[in-house]
Amino acid sequence: MAKKIYKGKDKFGISRWCFDWKDYFTGKRHRKTYAMTEQEAEAKRQKLESLEMCRHTGIPVDINNPNSVSVEYVFNAYLNDYIKLCDANKRSIKSFNRHKHALTLFYKVFSNKTLINNLLVRVVDGDVCNPMQKFNDHFKHHSHSGINTNLQSIIAAFNWAKTNNIISSTPTAVKEKVEKKKVHILTDQEIQSILQAEVDNEIKDIFILYLNTGARKIELLKDNFTWDDIDWERKEVTLLRKNNERHTVIVNDMVLNILAKYKDRSHPISWSVSWINNCIIELRKKSGVYFTCHDIRRSAGALLVRSGVRLAKVSKWMNHKDIKITYDHYYDIIDTERKSIADKLEESCINMIVSNQSTEGVVAN
Repeated sequence: MAKKIYKGKDKFGISRWCFDWKDYFTGKRHRKTYAMTEQEAEAKRQKLESLEMCRHTGIPVDINNPNSVSVEYVFNAYLNDYIKLCDANKRSIKSFNRHKHALTLFYKVFSNKTLINNLLVRVVDGDVCNPMQKFNDHFKHHSHSGINTNLQSIIAAFNWAKTNNIISSTPTAVKEKVEKKKVHILTDQEIQSILQAEVDNEIKDIFILYLNTGARKIELLKDNFTWDDIDWERKEVTLLRKNNERHTVIVNDMVLNILAKYKDRSHPISWSVSWINNCIIELRKKSGVYFTCHDIRRSAGALLVRSGVRLAKVSKWMNHKDIKITYDHYYDIIDTERKSIADKLEESCINMIVSNQSTEGVVAN
């Protein structure tokens, strides 16, 4: 693969870089020195390396038009790079399979030999034509959110290719409009009904664990959560979050006491996703409250917001990527709190006015 070596600076103080690469047309190795910044040098090295990869895979490329590479090359290169991140525990295999599935669906609409150039937006007879719209039209019988999920993976592959100088322009994917659903948050009364449901203690323990950790469903399962992830002295548990990031959460005695009950097992929760789903179904039947496992997570955040915990801390505790996500989830609660604050201010002012009038009356007498 193409290499670059720093060779010091020239008489003008500009960095000099020696490049070693294999020619795309002849296959011969070349070595040449250029004066440029480190950022420019890295961009050139990546471009030379992508040309080497094209030669190795037998993909024809017009070096004056980087967008002449095929979608097959872009997708294969993207997946090869992604699997390396999985091996380094920076991404999950589940995410890899999701991306691979979406890219496979793309081949049902476009040939794997389709050039990136042929997917770019262009003007035909005065009308704007976006070839990528064919993907949406082909899967119009799918849900809008499902189409968007697949498009997200396809866009990620194109963006990765542009970042790595494999292509210079990215095709434009148009996501479908999805009506935003109101977040379902359990009320205090509903939580109480669930906790009072007549079910096995183990099922009830599962609900309490998820409510007190704010964990996503898979984050407490045996593949992601082990006894080594529990610090009994510091009262902390480490959860494997999205993108294989590890996040430490402080827990209460209730959580630790429940976990201690199952110390004889190989894992704190040694059951599968289907078993967790069955627990939720059983709790729904006995309590008469409909909810999902993710609703428990959202309700945990709501309990913190209602308790007066600052939104920034709630966002960090829930491991939200952006505080805006937290705000969107709990806007109704925050709005109610704002009205409550206004009412309290009015009440305080009225009390002070009444108190002041009473004082003046006493003085007058």
